[in-house]
Amino acid sequence: MRNNRNFCNRSENEQIWMMKNTWCDKCNAADFGLKDPIEYEENGKIIVEGKCSICSSIVLNEVLVEN
Repeated sequence: MRNNRNFCNRSENEQIWMMKNTWCDKCNAADFGLKDPIEYEENGKIIVEGKCSICSSIVLNEVLVEN
C-alpha cells in the first residue's frame, strides 16, 4: 500500500540535495536533476519520485534513513 508523504516537510537543503543526486536509467547517467518530486512510503520504503530534468523519464530514489 502506498502512503503519501509531504516532500516539502523536508529542509530546503535536503530537498535540493535529493533533487540533484539522482540516477536516470534512460539517460544512464547521474545527477541530471529531478523535476516535480513527490514522496511516498511503500512496502516499508520511503521513495522520492519525479521526472529526469533531461529526458523527463520517471526517476525513483529510495531514501535511506540512518539512525
